[in-house]
Amino acid sequence: MSLSNAVFVDRKNRTDALATFSRAAEFMKSNRMNIFIFAEGTRSNQSQPTMLPFKKGAFHLAVQGQFDIVPIVMENYHHLYDGRGKRFEKGELTIRVLEPIKTEGKTSSSADIETLVKEASEKMLATLEELHEKRHGPQQESIQYHD
Repeated sequence: MSLSNAVFVDRKNRTDALATFSRAAEFMKSNRMNIFIFAEGTRSNQSQPTMLPFKKGAFHLAVQGQFDIVPIVMENYHHLYDGRGKRFEKGELTIRVLEPIKTEGKTSSSADIETLVKEASEKMLATLEELHEKRHGPQQESIQYHD
């Protein structure tokens, strides 16, 4: 991992984590690098268009480097994945690249990070829902009956 320039972040120590992000941002700028970060922190194989809460590290990194955040949404792959057999079937997935979210003028303050997280997650979820509806039709709303 060290040889591949992996960035190790101590998530339990906020001060150390922010310093690590600062060093990573400088390295990325000086080497003209882009990175992909899965903001949910893991994969999710849900049949409905949902997302897990976002981890904030990627947003801190973007702010420290003043990098634009380019959300990329891939539709749920539930229709292609056989969970029991743990294998993918043939098929297509739609991927959509959204408009960049600017970080210029933002800081690592909780308020600024929360604003970026909210903007990115809302745009991505709306796109995920749109992709789901395009493939599967409108979502059915559940109706509850009370006596």
